[in-house]
Amino acid sequence: MRWHRRNLRGSPVACAAALAAIDTLRTLDLARAARRIGEVTLTRLLSLQAEHPGIGDMGGRGAMMAIELVRPGTLEPDPESTRRITRACHQAGVMVLSCGTFDNVIRLLPPLVIYAALLDDGLGVLATAVDDVLA
Repeated sequence: MRWHRRNLRGSPVACAAALAAIDTLRTLDLARAARRIGEVTLTRLLSLQAEHPGIGDMGGRGAMMAIELVRPGTLEPDPESTRRITRACHQAGVMVLSCGTFDNVIRLLPPLVIYAALLDDGLGVLATAVDDVLA
């Protein structure tokens, strides 16, 4: 594809949308919100991991976190437990995603504007599902 000068101009609407998004990021201090969500979530996930040997690796960055489910005492992926946990969360009204090469990872990505109480409720639903499935 050959580029012409006319292809290098920005769309005024796209530029306005980008500037508005940057303004929202700054105004709501969403970078700090992501760090806070990550700290709260990681604390809860570490507690779950200490209780359940079926939780392998976990981590993430900011608000996007993930937990890997394995068969206890091994590194073997456990996609069935992952499906059961995600199904229990969905039935309780909490959206989590399963992902990973072996479909044994649960990914969390709450909105950056989530209220602390709602984040706590969602993590509680996840903890209950993990307790029920991995107990």
